Amino acid sequence: MADELKPLIDRFSDLFGEDALIKLLEAKLNGPITADVLTIVCDETLHRIPSHLIQGRCFVFSTGNFDTSSSRTLATHIEARTLALCNLLNSATWTKVRLIFSGHAVLAATAKLAVYRLTHLETEDVLYFGAHGYLEMTLKFRELLGQVR
Repeated sequence: MADELKPLIDRFSDLFGEDALIKLLEAKLNGPITADVLTIVCDETLHRIPSHLIQGRCFVFSTGNFDTSSSRTLATHIEARTLALCNLLNSATWTKVRLIFSGHAVLAATAKLAVYRLTHLETEDVLYFGAHGYLEMTLKFRELLGQVR
């Protein structure tokens, strides 16, 4: 391992500096343990998702074009992907679920609902806004509903 590690460290240090390497390693060592974190990418078709947005395990809800020639074919695709997501959600105890919005709105809406229904967790949403880049947002629906009159 040392034979592979030294050249990588040297290359990284040459490109970004030793301070950047130290900060990266400290952030990784001092950051949260992400074994119980799930990141869901709604659609992986059009844009490459920056790796720093992915935390813990990554699940791609949909990729490529899907058949929208009829309501039935659309429902078949969404149902299959929802079952795959639900099986993953039931396979572990998640403390945080991140949802990266991409692709058609039906993908994000379905994934978000499945997460909430199965885990009772509010998703940490990652949204892309062109010139403003990626923004993260978590709406606390329970708190908001407590304010309803």
